[in-house]
Amino acid sequence: MHTHHPPEQHHKITYALLRSGTVEFSATDWLHPGRRPIQGNTAALYVTGTGLDELRPVFQKLREGADPANLTELCPMPFGIYGRMIDRFGVEWFFRGAALSD
Repeated sequence: MHTHHPPEQHHKITYALLRSGTVEFSATDWLHPGRRPIQGNTAALYVTGTGLDELRPVFQKLREGADPANLTELCPMPFGIYGRMIDRFGVEWFFRGAALSD
């Protein structure tokens, strides 16, 4: 990835991963091309789990004070459970879980 970014971006953290049981928190140091950098929006965090029971408590705590215009509730999608928000600090979170069984 180093060669795919300009030199002024080389000091950033490309990827980090923390695991706790079956829930994973990962992060990337990035800025969406259409946004101006401000505190909080230069990173994206991802929470991955096996199901709603694991993801819902984390989602509920982080959504307190979240921007309602940038909130997608946890919901089933064809690829699995999905949710997204920008928290009260301006940090973007993505949630993903296993597909619900029929």
